[in-house]
Amino acid sequence: MREFPLITVITPCYNNSDTICAAIDSVLSQTYEKIEYIIIDDGSENVDVDAIREYVQTHKRENVQRFEVRKNEKNLGTTKTLNIGIHSASGKYIYTLAADDCFFDENVLSDWTAEFIRTGAEVITAKRAVYDENMLKQKHIAPSAAHVKLIESLSPRELFDKMTGCNFIFSCCTARTKECYEKNGFLDEKYRLIDDYPINMRLLRNGTRFLFFDRVVIKYRLGGISNANRITKTYTKESDNIFYNEILPFASDKCEAKNAFLHWKQRNSYLYDKRVLPQKYRVNESRFGKIVYKIVMSAKHFPYLIYKKHSKKHK
Repeated sequence: MREFPLITVITPCYNNSDTICAAIDSVLSQTYEKIEYIIIDDGSENVDVDAIREYVQTHKRENVQRFEVRKNEKNLGTTKTLNIGIHSASGKYIYTLAADDCFFDENVLSDWTAEFIRTGAEVITAKRAVYDENMLKQKHIAPSAAHVKLIESLSPRELFDKMTGCNFIFSCCTARTKECYEKNGFLDEKYRLIDDYPINMRLLRNGTRFLFFDRVVIKYRLGGISNANRITKTYTKESDNIFYNEILPFASDKCEAKNAFLHWKQRNSYLYDKRVLPQKYRVNESRFGKIVYKIVMSAKHFPYLIYKKHSKKHK
C-alpha cells in the first residue's frame, strides 16, 4: 500500500481580506491525502483571523489533518512571516501559497508531491498561469520557454550566473523539502519583502539542482509588489542589497552581472513611469500633457528604449 507523507502548505496574508477565501478554497479542494495547512496573517488591519479559523474548520475535509491560523502582533514582512511557518511545519515537503493566488486545480499537490517522491529532488519549480488582478483573464504562462531551457539544462553554477540580472524561479511555483531548509538555512531575514531570490541564489551557490516540473501549479494574480510595473522604491532598494550582498561577490563575470542587473532596473523604472506618469500629466485629458509625457519618457528612458528597439529588431 502506498505511503503518503505529510505535506505543509503555508499561506502568508497581509490585507488580503477580499482574496484569501479563494486561496483557502483552492487548498481545501486538493485531493492529496495528508495536508497540514498554516495560515499566518502579518498584522493586517482588515483580516479577521477568528473568521478565517472558523471558515477552515467548517469547510475542510479529512485530508487536512492539521491546520493553524495565527496573527503576527505587528507587520514583520514576507520573509519573517514565511520563516515562522517553515519552522513550525511538520510536513516533508513545503509549499507556499500567497493569499491572493490559488492552486491551479484540485490535483496540484498530488501531482507535485508525486514528482518529489519519484525524483528524490530537494527543490522543484514549476509553471504559473499569470492572470489579471480580478483573476478573470489568463495573460501568459511563466517562466518563459527560454528560462525553462536554462533551468533544465544548466548546472547550478551556470544557472546562478544566468540569474544574476533577475530572478526567474518564482516562490509561488517553487517547493522545497523541509530537509533542504534545515541543511542550507531558512529564508534570509535581512530582506523584508523578497523571500525567493536570496535563497535561490544561495542554493545554487551550494550546488543544489532545481528540478523543473512541466506543469502549471499556480493561478498568479497580477498586482503584487514584485509585479514589474508596480515595483516600489523600497522593493528596488532591497533588490540592490540582494545584488551587492548575494550575487555580485559570487558572479563569474562581475561586469556582465552588473550590466544584466542594470538592464532589469531600467526596465522596471520604465514600466513604473509608464503606469504612473500618464495620470500625472493627464494624457487622456490634455494634448499638451500627452506631448510632455512623451518627452519625459524619451529623455528619462532613452538607453532602455534604444535597447528595447534593438532587441525587437534582432528577435
